Amino acid sequence: ATTALDTPVDASCRFVMAKWCNEIADFCQYKRETVAISMNCLDRFMSSPTGQEILLDRNMYQLAAMTALYSSVKIHEQEAMDPNLVSTLSRGVHTAAAVEAMEYKMLQAIQWRVNPPTAMSFVRMIINDLVPDHLLSSYEKETILDITRFQIELTVNEYDLCSYNGSSIALACMLNAID
Repeated sequence: ATTALDTPVDASCRFVMAKWCNEIADFCQYKRETVAISMNCLDRFMSSPTGQEILLDRNMYQLAAMTALYSSVKIHEQEAMDPNLVSTLSRGVHTAAAVEAMEYKMLQAIQWRVNPPTAMSFVRMIINDLVPDHLLSSYEKETILDITRFQIELTVNEYDLCSYNGSSIALACMLNAID
């Protein structure tokens, strides 16, 4: 009998892990942008030669996704996650040592590039730095930012959009919000 663990990683696996990362972020009161960064790092890792080996093992993909969040939180949030907590969140499937080993493997594969520009960083730059104050009130700017942020958060979970540049997603979501 074939189980789900025997089948290769696919878009539904990515969706489930992105959703899980968002749930952890919400529970821990992390920024959703940290999840966007973690998924960006995960996607870049999975496209590396080292990461491609993991595409045949859903357990290892789960470890990679959890590790990407762990690393992103460590870098972009006020308080880091303990690797033992990540192990506990995996219900003991992955040890703290496995998380740390995967983190090193991932960082090597993505060449330590752990601060990618996010779609929201582009939106903030466009709205706050490029749009003159006399064109939009602060209320209008905040409204556009909020609506755009909501749409961008939805795109993070979608595998079909992970190959698009953050700037393209930012522009599309912002134009939607303005419309």
